[in-house]
Amino acid sequence: MCVYFFSKDKRSTRGKIPASCILSIISISLWCSWVVIYFLFIYKRDTVYMGMGPTDEEKNYRVSSKKQYIFTVLSESIILIVTLAYWLMVSGQYRDLMNKKYDDEDAAKAKKEEEEKEAAKKKEEEEKAAAKAKKSE
Repeated sequence: MCVYFFSKDKRSTRGKIPASCILSIISISLWCSWVVIYFLFIYKRDTVYMGMGPTDEEKNYRVSSKKQYIFTVLSESIILIVTLAYWLMVSGQYRDLMNKKYDDEDAAKAKKEEEEKEAAKKKEEEEKAAAKAKKSE
């Protein structure tokens, strides 16, 4: 059974997609760095045992050399980071394209407000000029 979590498609949720990609890239990079540091400098054996369960059963664990395990971790990390970097670019474009409608509306509102301010300012200047002309007569 799969569980999907969806959030409503709105401006605030679209803005969080690139941030989540960046955080995922940072997490994978830190995890990969820790694994490489641990197995190069702290782990003393030449073989790495991967698996779980009772140690007396051979089928529970997979054995590989330290170099092979580090290579596997690095290659998996690079593939994930490249995939997330691609998704970061795609999600940024998605966010920009989906927000374009709102940005255009905001620009139209701002332009209308600016025109209203200019009209009010022009009217005020005309009233001042009329008052000044009336005063000088």
